[in-house]
Amino acid sequence: MKRIAILLFVIITAVALTACGTSAGSGPANSGGQDSGTTVQTKYMTIGSGAATTAIYPYWVAIGKAISSVYPEYEFTVSETQGAMDIANRIRSGEVDFGNGVASSDFENYMGTGAFEGDPNKDSRVLWYYGMTVIEVLVSQESGITTFSELDGQRYNFGGVGTSMAQITEQIIDISGAKVLPYESNKNDAVDAYGNKQIVGLAVSGSIPNSTHLQMASVIPVRILPVSDELMAKCLDAMPFLVPGVIKAGEYDDLTEDVRTVRVMQGCQSSAAVSQEDGYKFIKAVYGDGKSVWAEITPAYAAEDEVELLLNSPIPLHAGAVQWLVENGRDVPAELIPPEYQPVK
Repeated sequence: MKRIAILLFVIITAVALTACGTSAGSGPANSGGQDSGTTVQTKYMTIGSGAATTAIYPYWVAIGKAISSVYPEYEFTVSETQGAMDIANRIRSGEVDFGNGVASSDFENYMGTGAFEGDPNKDSRVLWYYGMTVIEVLVSQESGITTFSELDGQRYNFGGVGTSMAQITEQIIDISGAKVLPYESNKNDAVDAYGNKQIVGLAVSGSIPNSTHLQMASVIPVRILPVSDELMAKCLDAMPFLVPGVIKAGEYDDLTEDVRTVRVMQGCQSSAAVSQEDGYKFIKAVYGDGKSVWAEITPAYAAEDEVELLLNSPIPLHAGAVQWLVENGRDVPAELIPPEYQPVK
């Protein structure tokens, strides 16, 4: 009997100690601002970025840190990929939860056009857009070319082989009616061909001022071809993901007047598989208390109007992004509200 009593005492003590060790508040992670008596389960998620050597990689590392600084229950792994289209495919397979996106591939992925011809993904969603890629269709000043139509019959480089920006430039020139002789190469070889006068110009994309533009101009002065009102209307009709833009006089030393062009938004693509609550927390952290974490890394993106960019999305927004916009008093067009969105009172 004495042995039984001792055994019962040991069992009761062990149970009591176990209960103390798992008391509320000692769970895997505790969200900032949450009640200390609430146990919060750690959520492990994957962010898709470009290669670690790309300029965009530090942004996505900072985004993960920004969200975790506000909501520490999230732990992120940043995965290197081949770009926006690769990330779209990885989101489809569940390998990636969200990551870098470009409005052109966002549109094609959702609609089942272009690289995703015949395979639409109606679960594709946009969490936010953070910046603009400006497309410059450049020619040498000495060529005398001042309009897109005058590119007809000329040897021209659309941009990096296989890139979405090159495909967009090719389509713009085709819409203009000009039939050029394509010069396919990587960017460095195209710049060399320009300097050797093998081609009349090439298209570049990125921020302003563009380093390739400056490199070309240092060899042979360049001209940015303006997108006319008529051509702009046709391009926007054919490619709804494009956004009109202006390169202002003075942004390049030899640019004496404003030039109209087109831009493509870059942002965060995701899917309906990510819950509204998670998506809402992500964008709230990114453009709220966590903004300083990434703004220091990419100050140009911090200067953009994130609401204006979101409302220009070519596909439905993530339910969490809609919740965030509504919370901030913005009207969201019906076509941007996904079917899974639930209003929060």
